[in-house]
Amino acid sequence: MDEKFTPHKRVPSKRWKRGKRKWAYQIMVLDSKGNVVASYLAPERSTEAVKEALRRAKEEAGFPPDIVVTDKYNAYDRGVVLRQV
Repeated sequence: MDEKFTPHKRVPSKRWKRGKRKWAYQIMVLDSKGNVVASYLAPERSTEAVKEALRRAKEEAGFPPDIVVTDKYNAYDRGVVLRQV
């Protein structure tokens, strides 16, 4: 899993506006070969956004991931633990 802060028109962030562009976080779930399994555009970087991205990935793949590799952002840890409950 990884996210990037990107300008976008669909989901504006109330907190981050720079000029005419609106910004959002694009959270991507990738498989072991680097293919995008699911993507979610969120207005804020949060545990709820991580849970939604994981839900979409599970729905698309048909099964939950065995291993989740992240950049150590703590919302990933909380999101993965909460999705397993």
